[in-house]
Amino acid sequence: MKTTLLSALFMLLTAPLFSQDIDYDKKKSVVLVDTKECLKYDGKEVPGVTYSTLTGEELFFIAFARDVLERTYWRVTFLKSKREMTYRVNFASKKSFLAKAVKDGLLKDCTLNEDKLDSFIVKYDERIE
Repeated sequence: MKTTLLSALFMLLTAPLFSQDIDYDKKKSVVLVDTKECLKYDGKEVPGVTYSTLTGEELFFIAFARDVLERTYWRVTFLKSKREMTYRVNFASKKSFLAKAVKDGLLKDCTLNEDKLDSFIVKYDERIE
């Protein structure tokens, strides 16, 4: 338990040092990466949010979920490949997930880089389900 809390605290404190500038324009329903419009999003935290390219190609769906002990986590479904991953600790929010996806090259030029998908899932999937 202490290790999990310390890991989460470390990530929260160091995330601003290494992350991309990710912001949401709620009026336009777009995600900005370093102030550039990059992705569209549609939905609400519950049941989830679909992220698409600016031209409308659906990339992934992030859903808020609870385990049997009522602890919350996020489930990401990559729509084209039908691959999934879950996280609770590795990323503090959808915003931090997007920042890491950009940094690791999973999101490149505002589209999903399928070549990086397997390594991204191996590195960050917490296998909650």
